Amino acid sequence: QRFLIFPRSAISPLPVQRGKMIEVDVSSEARPAGVPEVLVGCWFPPVTPEAWTLAFWHGNADQLGAVGDAVGASLSQHHGLGFFAIEYPGYALMKGEPSERAIVWTA
Repeated sequence: QRFLIFPRSAISPLPVQRGKMIEVDVSSEARPAGVPEVLVGCWFPPVTPEAWTLAFWHGNADQLGAVGDAVGASLSQHHGLGFFAIEYPGYALMKGEPSERAIVWTA
């Protein structure tokens, strides 16, 4: 049942290649079980200061280095938008263990 709720991709973790991979140290924060000490994200800055930035969370069983990197690059290149995406605990580029509490806290 746990695998049905939190499936992980059978593909090896894909690196963030077009955006900037960021790491946020949350080791001093009170966090639920499963959330690692370092969160991983993907960042594309907006082309102009007036442009919006989209916060993005990928779908179930996907990974940041695949869809996040591709969507961020497209939105940046074609629309000038900023793009910020966070990986889920236990998926691809981020250590930890997925659970509802861990994912909600990370978001």
